[in-house]
Amino acid sequence: MLKYNLDVTVATPMKHYTPSSFAKQLPFYVESFAHYIAHSEYFTEREGVDNYYLVYTVSGCGSLKYRNKEYLIKAGSVFFIDCVEYQYYYTVSKEPWEFYYVHFNGMNVKPYFDYLFKDNFEIIQLEDTARIERFFNILFHSPMDFSQTFELIMSQNISDILTYLALLEHDSGDRFDVVTKYVMQNYREKISIDHLAKISNLSKYHFIRAFKQQNNETPYEFITRFRVNKAKQLLDATDYSVEAIASKVGFNDVNTFIRAFSKFMGQTPHQYRKH
Repeated sequence: MLKYNLDVTVATPMKHYTPSSFAKQLPFYVESFAHYIAHSEYFTEREGVDNYYLVYTVSGCGSLKYRNKEYLIKAGSVFFIDCVEYQYYYTVSKEPWEFYYVHFNGMNVKPYFDYLFKDNFEIIQLEDTARIERFFNILFHSPMDFSQTFELIMSQNISDILTYLALLEHDSGDRFDVVTKYVMQNYREKISIDHLAKISNLSKYHFIRAFKQQNNETPYEFITRFRVNKAKQLLDATDYSVEAIASKVGFNDVNTFIRAFSKFMGQTPHQYRKH
């Protein structure tokens, strides 16, 4: 489904790109991009399009209906949506709504999108717009010569901006930051899931469920992975016995340690040390 009224001044015409088979094996590839100055009658309504859409607003205001909510799109903001889902966006300000956009896809887009918005979609308001402006500057000014060089540059450019947005959102309020810091400081001691839930201000059930949704691993798996990582450091840098290392990184017994280490590393601590 697609409906639209392109009541726009086209600052930079839409550029279409047909990705090669090489590009489709990369983490990201572009499909189209443009720079619009959208007037009062502009709107787009659609769903069922298999790509992702990132929009940066320069000035004016738009409105986005997405996931049964409506969001005001202000200057300096970015929205990033999955175009398979229903979306409707339009100009709401008296002055034109000026924005840059890019449609893109790739096998690595969904993990970023889910990390940012799986539980709660939001508009990202930027305090510093230099990174997003650099992103679009590279996009618009790289020679579109249909070469593998262009496709590699585009994949890297998209990776850079999505990583920046993900880190920005993480730094602005990871609800489990207190948990990860606690584990990093206390991994040598016994750590109870009940205590982690308490310091997260959640019930044990909701804590475990929410932690796994955000981190793709349970709290117990995170604790174990962190302890295994510390054990690797001791195996590399010391002559401590495997039994001593197990104790130093918080495992109750050496057999539990060996099983956990083998699960994460695909080899026992003894085999890891030999390599």
